Amino acid sequence: MDEDNERRKSPMRRDFNDAIRDVNGRFSWPKLSVILGQLYSLYLIDYHKDDIIYQWDALLILLSVLIAPHILIRVIQSKFPVSASGKPIGS
Repeated sequence: MDEDNERRKSPMRRDFNDAIRDVNGRFSWPKLSVILGQLYSLYLIDYHKDDIIYQWDALLILLSVLIAPHILIRVIQSKFPVSASGKPIGS
């Protein structure tokens, strides 16, 4: 029994689960999209840095995705509001 408990105590696994699950323990698409967006922002900044440095607005968006991704989620939710039933408001 102790051996089973020791196997279950994996901080890396717990951190990964916390990164993609909500407070109820269900899979969270917004959290996954934030992680994927951050990885893609790093990719764009790394491989296209010469083009991005000259376009300050693109650089600002990519840095905001890296630093404060929840602001981007709020902006998207304010631009495209969704009702509690999952349907877009106004349709």
